[in-house]
Formats: sequence, C-alpha cells, structure tokens
Amino acid sequence: MEKYIRIGDYYDGYAKVKFDDGRFGFIHLYGTLLPDKYVEVENFKNGSALVKLESGRWVNINTNGDFVRSNYTYDTLLEEKERENNKYRLHQIIENSIQDMNDYIDKMFDYIDSVKKNKLNKTEN
Repeated sequence: MEKYIRIGDYYDGYAKVKFDDGRFGFIHLYGTLLPDKYVEVENFKNGSALVKLESGRWVNINTNGDFVRSNYTYDTLLEEKERENNKYRLHQIIENSIQDMNDYIDKMFDYIDSVKKNKLNKTEN
C-alpha cells in the first residue's frame, strides 16, 4: 500500500500528495488517488495541473491523469510565481515605508514637545 506523508490544500477537488518515496501525485476529495507519480506537481487549475516527469519535462494532465494540451504552461507558472513574489515584496516595502513615516512623525511630535518645553522654561525665567 502506498503511503503518503503530506497532503496539500484542495484545488479543483484535488490536493497535491507527497509519497514516502519522495515523488508526488494527487488525491481527490473522496480519497481516490490518481495512479501516476511525478517528480514535482503544481495545483490543479481549471481542470488541469502541471506535472514534472522523470525526464524533467513539464506537461499538463487532466483530473483523470491523461496528458492534455493547455494554455497553462510552465512559463505561465513561473510568471504567476514572480507576480506573487513581486506583490509580496511591494507589500513589504509599503509596510516598511509606513513604519518609517510613523517613526518620523513620532520624532517630530517629540521635537515639538521639546520646543514647547524650552519656550515655557524661557518664559518662566
């Protein structure tokens, strides 16, 4: 009996599965495993998934495990991952910029408070 050591999230009714032999496959919501194993797999999207064969070639399969033609290619996958990485980096830059602005504002208020105290001290003397 094949043993799997990790199951991913479900997309289009299938989740990525990592088997104890290090290869990957898919399991359906109802527990049915697709019969083939691959070197690497990506999630199903619109009824097909990218899988990496032993030869190193990436191909698309459908939910039956059959090879299919698709507009979703390995290049598309890389572009999507790069977009996600860019969004994450931009989000980090924005968060850091907001924090820098908050720090600057705090310093300005501290400066204004110190100027007010100095003026009060001068008028009292």
